[in-house]
Order: sequence, then structure tokens, then C-alpha cells
Amino acid sequence: MTQHNHPIKANFDLTYNLLFTANINAIIIFENMVQEVIEPTFQDIVEAQGRINDFVKKTPLEHSSSFSRLVGGDIWLKDENLQKTGSFKIRGALNRIRAASIDELSAGVVTASAGNHAQGVALASSLNGLKAKVFMPTSTPPIKVEATRSYGGETILVGESFEEAYNAAIKHAENMGSLFVHPFKDKYVIAGQGTVGLEIYQELQEPDYVIVPIGGGGLISGIAISLKKLNPKVKIIGVQASGAAPIFLSFKSGRPTEISTVETFAEGIATKKADKEMLDIIEKYVDDIVTVTDDEIAHAIVLLLERAKLVTEGAGAASLAAVLANKVNVKNKKTVCILSGGNIDLLTLDRVLDRGLKTAGRRLKIRVVLKDKPGQLRNLLDIIAKKGGNILSIDHDRTNTNISLGLADVTLNIETLNYAQQEEIIKAVENQGIPLQKL
Repeated sequence: MTQHNHPIKANFDLTYNLLFTANINAIIIFENMVQEVIEPTFQDIVEAQGRINDFVKKTPLEHSSSFSRLVGGDIWLKDENLQKTGSFKIRGALNRIRAASIDELSAGVVTASAGNHAQGVALASSLNGLKAKVFMPTSTPPIKVEATRSYGGETILVGESFEEAYNAAIKHAENMGSLFVHPFKDKYVIAGQGTVGLEIYQELQEPDYVIVPIGGGGLISGIAISLKKLNPKVKIIGVQASGAAPIFLSFKSGRPTEISTVETFAEGIATKKADKEMLDIIEKYVDDIVTVTDDEIAHAIVLLLERAKLVTEGAGAASLAAVLANKVNVKNKKTVCILSGGNIDLLTLDRVLDRGLKTAGRRLKIRVVLKDKPGQLRNLLDIIAKKGGNILSIDHDRTNTNISLGLADVTLNIETLNYAQQEEIIKAVENQGIPLQKL
């Protein structure tokens, strides 16, 4: 993939000390008159750019010929997985802290998070000579605790759930007078995330779609506010995991919704309820929200590794998953997918790759029952080999009490090219009179 630079149509530069055109000034004046409590203005987002651009990376906006061919559209990837700390979260955290007064910071910084926000706040605080107190549930994986500490944060493990850790953090901040940096429900945090939109516009002025993963809603809110002001025709589409989609349900029903359980490995967008104030912003600026399954996300992670050489976490791949699964019709459309993060641990990645390869038709697991005689297994392997299947593992069990004596229970994991090849293998085995079960 190659990165393309495009001329900026709007007469402004994305730095703190800028002269805006008359149109943009008019937008800013109007926004200041109608601003919601936590909704940043376009000016807030431009000012955020000025506060953070000395440290935050301007991440690549890359055109993908491979994904464009796959979906019949014009696909661009915004690589926030390559951002400092591995996700977009540093943008909002750094803007919030740098926008704070000396008095606000005098008692330190506090937050609650078990993921990317924790690392963003820890690093942003360290950059400003502060040590953030990060409250995490006791169930937080040690690797995430250590990552937060490595960025200078002081981790405080409390409670079994995030809600308990969050409540403890709020109480501590109130008692100590500390600045609490909310993961998404904060004007400055949203404005910081909105700088992603400014960077997109700087290189690609007229995308048809920008597709954004949604957890709490801070990223999509900031991007939507910035891009809708610069290009009102752009369609902003949100994506949630189907097993954790309260904002999707709220958006469709028109009222805040809470779900009882969260079932997704994409923890960066795994939320139980929609916040009313965030939902108000989303309903105002976002055009639609779709959902993707974990299998669809896993498939996108695999293809990003293979085709783009990019490592993404579940949340980070959700936007592309929506495109690949045709949840958004992007045929002949210029589409930007936000790859929001790349912090995925190796054990999870291993499981995801296996799942993603199965979803893509690259792994086939079958069970057969053979006569327990010399040459029977070899004949089966010859059949599979002639159809191009590559055996990854074999479990040959002649002691299974659920089958008759004289038979062997055989399970095979096979590497294949696609579903068509899998069907050829299955048909070839069955044509030899061998009963087969696809697992």
C-alpha cells in the first residue's frame, strides 16, 4: 500500500495559531452559541490539534488496492494502531491534561480503565510531569497492568468489575480534588479524538464514508463533528460488536439501552450501556450504526495481517470487518476505515487467527471413523493430499468407547485455500464411502 498526499481545499492549516476562512469562522461562532455541555465545537477540535501535535503522531492514511479490489470500492485505512501507546486514546487524554489549569492539576490526575485509555492517560500525565492514578479491576490481565505502569502510571487494583473500579476512582478524585479524565464523556477528550477527522480531511477531502468503531462513543463523536463541518456530505457510520451493541440498539430505538451481558473478544468496544449525553451527540452527527460478529472481526484481523501487514486488536479491525461483511455498501465509494488500535496480546491473537482462518475457509476440521487396519489412514491422507489439503494435525483414537471394536476415531485439522477446496476434499472422502463429520 502507498500513502497519498492531497492538496487541502479549505484555507486553513491544522495548527494552534491559524487564520480561518470566513466560512469556518462563521461555523465556529454559531457552534459556540449552541454548544452542548460535553459536545466540543469545531474550534475546540482545531485547538486540540494545536495542543497535541508536537507529540501525537499524524498516523498514515493509506490506500489499500487489495481491499479495494475485494469490495469493489476505494478503501483507505487510517492507521491509529500505529499511534503512540498503540491506539487513538492518547489524543484525548493528552488534550484533556494540557487543557487543564494549574489548579485542576494540583491534586494530580485520576482515571479508571482496564485498556487503552489507561495507557493514554498514564503517558499523557508523564509527559506533563504528573503521575496518574489508574484504577483497574482486580481481574485486569497483568500485561495491561504492566503496560500502564511502563508509561508512568500508578495502578490501583480494586473491585471485581470495571464499574467498581470506576466508582472507586470517582470517589478518590472527589476526595482529593484530582482531575478525573473520563474515557469518553468529556469535551476535551472528544475534541482530542476529533483530530483524527482533521487529519483525514487534510489528505482526503471528499470521502463518501468514514467508518468508525464505537465503544463509549468519544472517537466517533469527535470525528463526526470535525468532518461534518468540513464536508457535510460525508456519511459517518459507526460499528459495534454484535455481542456488545447498546449504542446500536439505542440508535435504532431512539432511547438509551443497557444490555445484561457482553459477549465479544473486542474489548475496546465492549460496553453494556449507552450514555444519554453521548447518544445525543451520536444521533446528531452519525448517519448509521451497524454490527459485526466476532467471526467477521477475526476475519478482518487475519486479512489486515496478510494484505496490509498491520496488527490490529478486535476493536481496531471492526470498521474493516463491516466493509468486508457488506454491512455497509461501499461499492464504487471512497471509504475510510478507522483502525482504532493494535493492542492485542499474543495469546488472544493466536486464538483470533485460528478463528479468522476458519471463517475465511483456510482451516478445515473433520472427524471420520475408519476400519482399524493397516493402510486405512494412509488412504485417507492420500485422498486429502490429491485435493491439495495440507494436514496440520491428526488425532487417531482406537480406544473410543463410543465406537465399535475394530474401528478408529480420527480427527484431522487441514489447511485449505478456500471453501471451494474444502468442499472438494469432503466430497472426495465421502465418495470413498468414508462417513465424515465437519467440526
